[in-house]
Amino acid sequence: MARFTFYQMFRLVSSILFTILVIGNTYSQKQFSTPVEGKYGEDFIIVNYFDWSNTGIQDYQCNTKTYDGHKGTDFVLKNFHQMDSGVYVLAADGGIVLDLHDGEFDREKQSFVSKGLGNFVAIYHANGHFSFYGHLKKNSILVKYLDTVSQGQILGQIGSSGYSTDPHLHFEVWDKSNTAIDPFSGSCGNTDGLWINELAYDSSFNTWNSGFSNFGLSIDTLKEPPPSIDTFTSMDTAIAFWAEMYGVRTHDVFRAEWWNPSNIKWIEFTYTAQKDWWLFYYWTYINTPPDIQSGLWTFKLFRNEMEILSKNFLFDGNSSGNNIQIEPKLFLSLNDKVLTISSNEIVERIEIVDINGHILIDIKMNGNSKSINLQELKSSIYFVRATTISKKGISNSFGL
Repeated sequence: MARFTFYQMFRLVSSILFTILVIGNTYSQKQFSTPVEGKYGEDFIIVNYFDWSNTGIQDYQCNTKTYDGHKGTDFVLKNFHQMDSGVYVLAADGGIVLDLHDGEFDREKQSFVSKGLGNFVAIYHANGHFSFYGHLKKNSILVKYLDTVSQGQILGQIGSSGYSTDPHLHFEVWDKSNTAIDPFSGSCGNTDGLWINELAYDSSFNTWNSGFSNFGLSIDTLKEPPPSIDTFTSMDTAIAFWAEMYGVRTHDVFRAEWWNPSNIKWIEFTYTAQKDWWLFYYWTYINTPPDIQSGLWTFKLFRNEMEILSKNFLFDGNSSGNNIQIEPKLFLSLNDKVLTISSNEIVERIEIVDINGHILIDIKMNGNSKSINLQELKSSIYFVRATTISKKGISNSFGL
């Protein structure tokens, strides 16, 4: 998801000449421990490995789990909510901190190469290797320039700063000749690796997270992610299913089926993957017209004709008041952390809810518009729920 620039490497090399004499040159083949806390598959996955190909893309196991020119390993978290909880980045080996940078925005969702590693730490090790820890959370770095660190010591927390689209750690290794090296071993890579306990290569498919939402989704929303709900009414604009997957392969065919309470397939949609996706966001939805059947619905998802997921949700059409010609709408305008909420119907109550479903702000009112100062809220996705004078529930979302 990013790589260390030659200019940054040159800065490091010029700053360590005196340090080499102090540390010495002892070499240890199996050198590194895993640089993130947690368990693979539950707390993090590896999405991109070192790219060994000069003409295309190829990881150390002759697969496509990398991208062109990638010279590190990306340890990726499930979502920004997990990032917000704080996931530690650990020193893979002991050494001396020779460069670091902090203070950059840490919730990047679009990739800009010029932003580089964002917040990072660089460590020089006794055998002449350097290790780099990129895209860290803003103000999370706990070490200082020229600090001596030990293996497993906390350096900071995983973020999404710099050239990054998801919360992850970019871990990169350079040798004493200023050449990027892959710490893994495999048939299309190094004969010997540098890990003390090398994580097994994983090319399997899995659905990592999934749920339902009652509004139109986007990939940026799913990265937070939105809270999952299981009850809908005709006042909801949509019934949307979403999933975060990994290990999607070219030509994989996904089929989404919506089954009504009479156990009849109501509609289905298919999607065919056009490339390998080692981290993949999937969503599909149906609109909620007044005549949709009330009761317990079932959503089923298939991959290559094999059912991989089945979830139920309740649709209550009786609570909608379908005789109303003009549906109440909620409009949001955000300017410098001041949120203006307006509606085409008089609103009696407003709630602002975080992605965990916690009510952070609860205001009683009697009007069509309200401005709220959000200076105390941190960067995240939030949801606005309003109750109108006709007792209708309407909602919208916004991001800080």
